[in-house]
Amino acid sequence: MADTEKKWYVLRAVSGKEAKVKEYIDAQLRLNAKLAERVFEVLLPME
Repeated sequence: MADTEKKWYVLRAVSGKEAKVKEYIDAQLRLNAKLAERVFEVLLPME
């Protein structure tokens, strides 16, 4: 995996549900090791 170039992805979520989407993604990363190898960080923008 060290040779893989990192990429950015942006998800659009319903207003007010951003934290819930991040929780869901984090939960899926804990359950799926292959996915967790490819996702380095999940950011939640704040105003």
